[in-house]
Amino acid sequence: MVAGSRPSMRLMMVSQDFPPQIGGIATYTAEVAKRLAKLSDEFVLVAPRARGQKSVDDKLDFRVMRIAGNRHTMFATSVPAACRVARRLRPDVMLNVQWQTGPASLTAQAMGWAGKVFVVAHGRELLLEPWASVPLAQKSYSGLRSTVIRRADGLLPVSRWTGNKLVELGVDPRRVCVAHNGVDPSQFFPRDSDALRARYGLQGRRVVLSVGRLVPNKGFDTMIEALPQVRQRIPSVVYLVVGQGPDRERLERLAAAQGVDDRVVFAGPADGERLNEHYNLCDVFTTISREEPPSVEGFGIVFLEAGACERPVVAGRSGGIPDAVLHGQTGLLVTPGNAQELANAIITLLSDEALARRLGKNARDRVVRELNWDRRSEHIFGVLSGREKKDLETHIAEPRC
Repeated sequence: MVAGSRPSMRLMMVSQDFPPQIGGIATYTAEVAKRLAKLSDEFVLVAPRARGQKSVDDKLDFRVMRIAGNRHTMFATSVPAACRVARRLRPDVMLNVQWQTGPASLTAQAMGWAGKVFVVAHGRELLLEPWASVPLAQKSYSGLRSTVIRRADGLLPVSRWTGNKLVELGVDPRRVCVAHNGVDPSQFFPRDSDALRARYGLQGRRVVLSVGRLVPNKGFDTMIEALPQVRQRIPSVVYLVVGQGPDRERLERLAAAQGVDDRVVFAGPADGERLNEHYNLCDVFTTISREEPPSVEGFGIVFLEAGACERPVVAGRSGGIPDAVLHGQTGLLVTPGNAQELANAIITLLSDEALARRLGKNARDRVVRELNWDRRSEHIFGVLSGREKKDLETHIAEPRC
């Protein structure tokens, strides 16, 4: 953005998820908010109250309006609270990190207290049917979701796949601009991991790593099923799984049934610097997510985190992952659930060090060049201010935005 040419903007951001809450959307909100605050003339974030919020808010250089309720009840509590803030601020734009807070922004807009309304779309929330067992309630829920995304002035899906889901729900593609996720390359970067290798007893081992919540659609089971074939060609291979979740016991039983329980290490959760260290520990990073609606990978920030550490990636060709991993450039894409195809890709990268290095370097270069939070936030600001007008059709051929 050219110095001195930035348009003036009063911006109000509303999110159900914000630290000290944890999770991908909370991270998205925190990273984007602190950058949009610097680009805006006035900025305020509306987020739910949470235990430990003071230790978070005291470190911020922008205003946070904490309101009653939690991420589930903000659906209702955000309407009066956000309208009160909008009436005082009179924002030019209200940016909703999820559609569920959209009614608050649309109400403020209808009252003349706000300008344009934008909604970010991640993926899973477009498929949710929380009231499926109560048809009338589910019809009302789906109807409200449809109203919000159709009435919003603009939609910011994190991937082309998510953008196409919006269009399937009746949104004009001219109001849909893909705004990819990012990572912080100063937080995820190549570094020595010998100490962590020693802690796990993995010296001399070839390590395949997965990071994520242990749930069925993440595809950890596919990697376990592929492991016996990988071990035949790469005898020193070990599969390290970082994360926690309800699927762990099933995955442990599967590893035993496959005869590879001595080659699978469940490390539990890790974050921050420790997570960076784990990425650098591996030779190949993989998560073979599959689409099991409403569970779907709308983008896949973990692939950018691994790539920022110059790790080659093998990922499932599902959801928005092809926007995060460019096949043959920053990693390899395989068919979700296909253990043979996955085994072949893992063996290829563990056997061809030159290819692995090239993919890893390309992945970090892409993060540094475009898929970092600074660039992503500048792009979002450009869309909100009207300076960038790229609709979904411009993103179908290649994920560049």
